[in-house]
Amino acid sequence: MLEVLLVCERRVNTDFDGDGKRSVDRRTLNQANLFRLNSDRQGFRCIGNSVLREIKQGSCIGSDEKERF
Repeated sequence: MLEVLLVCERRVNTDFDGDGKRSVDRRTLNQANLFRLNSDRQGFRCIGNSVLREIKQGSCIGSDEKERF
């Protein structure tokens, strides 16, 4: 599933995890950055009162279909 993330205000730290649930990449996204998410597993830490807009393709899945770790 294709997902796109737009940082509308402030900044966000992003961690991308591989198949083994280990971090494989870490980035800081700044205001007005548009970022395509290729990984199924990512985590976000907002810096200040960040505003994000996530654009998804397809229907929204329920929270019971997501895995937290």
